[in-house]
Amino acid sequence: MLTQQLAKELWDYDPATGWFTWKVDRGTARAGTRAGSRNGQGYRHIRYQGVAYMEHHLAFLRMLGRWPKQQVDHINTIRDQNHWSNLREATGTENNANSAGTYKSELGRGIHWGRGKLQVRIEKNGHNYYFGTFDHSDLASAVITRNAAMFQLFGDFCHPDFLPTLEIAETDAWILASTSVALIIGENK
Repeated sequence: MLTQQLAKELWDYDPATGWFTWKVDRGTARAGTRAGSRNGQGYRHIRYQGVAYMEHHLAFLRMLGRWPKQQVDHINTIRDQNHWSNLREATGTENNANSAGTYKSELGRGIHWGRGKLQVRIEKNGHNYYFGTFDHSDLASAVITRNAAMFQLFGDFCHPDFLPTLEIAETDAWILASTSVALIIGENK
């Protein structure tokens, strides 16, 4: 298995840029050139002895001397930006919370159609939280409730799309939704 010592012998890592550069000539790679490439999912990886190592995992090895315990989350959600301040360890649930995701519904994450109405439901750690039902004409209230729920459930790992702007956070609708969401989460613990 690749160790911190071997990684330090092979590559330099710049925590400010997130770039790995080769320290040694290796095949067609020359010392001083950027190591790795982007894969089909948008992550950067470096091949060494037939194994593709994800750069954001290598950053943990280089900086902390260990592999990440679970997953590595890109705080800004941009998969190939591996500067140290953009990386943090996360559980699978936390990492998923900080993704825009892809949705079958144009309503977005956490908002579903059910019995002719909009329902706000969010899953965390295998538990489904139900935050209310709204008439289809009241999409704005459903979105505000969903965003408040995402923020309360996932905190710092909440995807930026779900965070309120200062103008929204000061509205009665946001305050009411946040209070209701906190009560619902408390009842379900």
